[in-house]
Amino acid sequence: MNSETFMTSDTYFGRKSIANARNFDTVDEMNSKLISNWNDKVSDNSIVYHLGNFAWDPITASEILSVLKGTIYFIEGPYDSALKECVDHYKKTKLLSRQIVELGGVDKYYVVSYWPLRDWPKRNEGAIHFHANANNIKENNLDKLLSINVSSDLWDLSPISLEAIYDMISIHEKQAEQAIK
Repeated sequence: MNSETFMTSDTYFGRKSIANARNFDTVDEMNSKLISNWNDKVSDNSIVYHLGNFAWDPITASEILSVLKGTIYFIEGPYDSALKECVDHYKKTKLLSRQIVELGGVDKYYVVSYWPLRDWPKRNEGAIHFHANANNIKENNLDKLLSINVSSDLWDLSPISLEAIYDMISIHEKQAEQAIK
């Protein structure tokens, strides 16, 4: 698995009501912050899975796609009609045709989707499920389901690396083991 793999969702580039909710004065200010945060973490060789709700309109989507680093794989969210209009024009982007995608290898296996799932392939074997901020789920459930909400709002308006997530899970598991002792 590529250590330069990131997850994110719910960027909502260009959406005024989201910019206001995030306490930005303007949409441009929000877009600039999201782009800066993204490009500070993601390299041109990175892979990013965006799990829904990318941009509010096709012009904004096109402008943003032209400056973001990394190869981006999109799972469609409910507000991604703008993305569908322009994603095919960029070599380093792809709209995935399936809503539930299984990824990873033998040691690290994960499932991505827009919607949070109650069950997913290889869950009982430790597979981690990454999802968007569907239904306003505002937290992660590391201790029970290994279901991780990757909404940009939960990660300082930035993509989160798989490496960072696996480090968090490892720390959480060690803390749980120590609590049992």
